[in-house]
Amino acid sequence: MMATGLVWAQDPADMIVRIDAFVEDDEGGYQLKEFGAGTLAHLEKNRKKFFIVTARHVVKGADKIEVRFKWKPGIFQAQVAYLSTREDIDLALISVVLPDLPGTIPKVQKAHDSRPQYGDNVEVIGHPLDKNWTKNPSNKVTAPGYTYFSITGTSIKKGNSGGGVFYLGKFLGFVTHVGSVDSRVLHSMEILNYLRQWGINKPNLWLESQIDFEPLIFMAVGGACLALNAAFHNQYQSALQAQQDFENTLHYPFTSAEENDLNAQHDELHADTQAKATLTNAALFGAVAFGGWGLFKGIRNAVRKKKLKR
Repeated sequence: MMATGLVWAQDPADMIVRIDAFVEDDEGGYQLKEFGAGTLAHLEKNRKKFFIVTARHVVKGADKIEVRFKWKPGIFQAQVAYLSTREDIDLALISVVLPDLPGTIPKVQKAHDSRPQYGDNVEVIGHPLDKNWTKNPSNKVTAPGYTYFSITGTSIKKGNSGGGVFYLGKFLGFVTHVGSVDSRVLHSMEILNYLRQWGINKPNLWLESQIDFEPLIFMAVGGACLALNAAFHNQYQSALQAQQDFENTLHYPFTSAEENDLNAQHDELHADTQAKATLTNAALFGAVAFGGWGLFKGIRNAVRKKKLKR
């Protein structure tokens, strides 16, 4: 039997499932109550059990829940594992046991532990108006937040609830409320807080981004500018010394031709000195600007991460 391994999802849509929730009718059959999406979060290999996060309103009160995977044919029965008891947190965790596991299971990197910024472009994947695994790549963050944030996108419709929101291919949260203009998204860090309470400390289908390289890059550029500043400063000192040495060799009076030549040499040395001074100052400005901005972003991200984990 082929061993099951976790591999990077070639497509973020591989992390999204289709969810159909039914209620029992008076004749013993089932009627569709709600349909939406969910995001794969954790796999217990020995039990062949997947845990999937979705919006609570999609599955709450359902008598039967059916799940479909993008990469595995068939319809599978799901059970509600946990429902958030807070009315303002629209989160549920459901579980599905498969008869067998494929050779590979997709996993995704979770977006960096910081609040999305106003204007960030995010991708939403779900089943709007019954169109399965539809990607809506052009959605803008309109109201950043630590628990919830809002995005705008007219293509987000019924069926997107529980659907994953991705930033640069990384999982950022899922849609909980579909609005006519703005839709609401539950942040991945808030989801993680609840998964820990429900016994899943480290969802193995999400890789946490431990390092944000952007501040480090800025600080590295700042360090390079500081090194250039030192080099340019030495060149400036040499040019200044050359200008002073030249001026010390002058002996008056000069002939008209000698004066013209000396003035030209003096102007050339002065221009070289000024150029070195400009480069020195520019490098110093770059060191302060890039290094300072990198330090600021690093501190800001650390503060945001601490707030999100409370």
